[in-house]
Parts: sequence; structure tokens; C-alpha cells
Amino acid sequence: MNQVYIDKLIETMKQNNMDAMLISPSAELKFFIGESPMLCERFQGLFIKTDGEMFYVCNLLYGGEMKNFLPETVPVYTWFDGDVMTEVVGKVLEKYGLKGKTIGVNTSAQAFNVLDLMYQTGVTFVSGKKILEEVRIHKTHEELDGLRAAAHLVDEVFKEVLEFVRPGMTEQDVKDFLFEKMTEKGGYDLWAIVACGPNGSYPHYTGSGRTIAEKDILLMDFGCTLNNLCADMTRTVFIGDATEREKELYRIVKDSNEAAEAMVEEGAFIPDIDAAAREVLGRYGYAETLINRVGHGIGYLIHEQPEIKASNPRKLEKGMAFSIEPGIYIAGDIGIRIEDIVVINEKGEREILNKSSKELIILK
Repeated sequence: MNQVYIDKLIETMKQNNMDAMLISPSAELKFFIGESPMLCERFQGLFIKTDGEMFYVCNLLYGGEMKNFLPETVPVYTWFDGDVMTEVVGKVLEKYGLKGKTIGVNTSAQAFNVLDLMYQTGVTFVSGKKILEEVRIHKTHEELDGLRAAAHLVDEVFKEVLEFVRPGMTEQDVKDFLFEKMTEKGGYDLWAIVACGPNGSYPHYTGSGRTIAEKDILLMDFGCTLNNLCADMTRTVFIGDATEREKELYRIVKDSNEAAEAMVEEGAFIPDIDAAAREVLGRYGYAETLINRVGHGIGYLIHEQPEIKASNPRKLEKGMAFSIEPGIYIAGDIGIRIEDIVVINEKGEREILNKSSKELIILK
């Protein structure tokens, strides 16, 4: 059990007038207790009360597993498929004085279960997402070192994939190579977006079947988890050659990335960082092509706080970690993105974790 962070969560809940937090199976649950079971349609989760009491409720299928995961001081209550879940859970909530109270829920709590419990028990369920993110938004020295190690891993894999890629391969071939090399270096919970040609114009492209051609653009956005902390990086490279237009668009994105990163310092106003990236793109008429936020927080989850966007009126603080990833996306035509992970380190200084070159790379 991560008691230090549980205590921090309890204090944050008190400040937000919550009586308890429900954390269903997820990376968030693993963060607090070190493990997370399979998530299916059956209701389950850890309840943490503001008085420090904790208990777990799950289907009988998961009861034995959760008793192994949790210390003896945390009771595990089970319900059988033949039971009416809301009646069983309702009695447990009543036992702990939570009927009619306010309970936060994490991102994986399923709405159909939560709504059924709300009608049965009179509990007011509210979003606990921001509170749970706040608990882990400031990384410790050890956690920053973990992010550094994860970033180094993907930097090393990037060097290797540049030697591997050639025309005639499919996007899936490149993705498989990235997965193989990240695994070899100790990474797990792997993911990648590999998009060539016009597929790069879709920021969260999910395909994998296009074949890399001569004079193609190849966007690779990939990462993994290492010792519970995440890595994330994007580089866009050119196969064989690049047109003058492509070189110009790449230069604009690189300038946008570097302008935003130059704004990063302790106390910087987050909307100003977003604006710096868009100002460069706007100078050349491409501001509207950046259709998403400039960055997202990272840590135990690939996407957490702080979000680097105009609607997040917050200042950067020591220990915060996040991406800077502007891009130009012209749907069906061209997409270019450059992404680094940046932190406000132990000294309160800007530190760019990804060391891979951002100069234009043409693979011959």
C-alpha cells in the first residue's frame, strides 16, 4: 500500500468535501495498492474514507485475488453473480456510514454500476479525477529519475528504429520492431502510433496496414512503462527525400516545439506555453491545423495532469512532468509532430528528458 499517497488523497478529499473515494481496477488502483485485477462488467473497487478506513468490494470471482493483494487490515466484501449487486454493496456502504454521502469515483468506474448504486443507496457520486491527479502531479526525485530512465529507453529505441526502417515495410512491421526493442530494454504496457504518408495527418491514427513508400513521411509516436513510470516521444522522419514544402512544414513544427519549450520554467502560466506554440504556427497560417492541446501530463499514467492548454489557468510547479507536442495536421494530406517530455526538476529548472535529435532526418 502506498500509504504516503493515500494520506495525501485523504487530505485532498477533505478539502473538497468528499466522504470517500471509489477506485476501480486501473493504473490508478495499482498506484495506490501496487496491483490491479482484471476489469470486467462486474462492480468492484477500493473505498477509501476520509477517516482512513478502507475496504474493497468485488464479485466472488476476484475475492481470493484481492485478499492476496491487500493487507489484512483492509476487509474484502464479495457478492455472487446470483445476488443483486446493489443490495449487497448497499449494505456494505451502510455499515461504513456511507449511505447518502458523497463519494468520488476514478476514471475506470463504470457509469452503469455507479448509477445503479446511486439509486439504491442515495449516495452522491462525483468525479474524483482531478483529486486523484492532484495527488500525483508533483513528482519526487525518485519519480523524476524514473521518468528520466523511461525517456532514455525510448531514445535508445529511436536510434535502432532509424537503422531498421526501409521502403516496402508496413506500419505494423515498424510497430512490431518498436515493441520488440522496448520489451528487450525492460519496457512493458507498450503502445505506438506508426503512421506513414497521409495517415500521419490523423493525430491518433489507429491503423497499421499501409506500406512505406519511397519519399514517404513516417510519424512514430511511441512509449512504454518502466518501473511504473511512463515514456512518450514522437519524431517524424522522411524516407528517401523530402520536398521543399515538407521541409518547410517540418521547420515550422520544430520552431513551434522549441518556442513552447523555451517558455517552460517554474511559475510559467500554462496558457502562455500553449500560445507560444500556436503563435509560431499562426505566423505561417497553420495555427488552425493544431487541433489538440499542446501537451499532457505524464507519470504513472500516460495522460494525466498538468494539461498544457489554453483552458488550464495554472502555473507550473516543481516536480510537474508533461509533454510538449505541437504539430501540423492537414487531414488526408500531411501530418508532422515533434514531442518531448519536459519536467520542472528538483532545482526548479526546465529539463527536456528526450535527447533524440529534432533536426530533419532523411533516411536514405
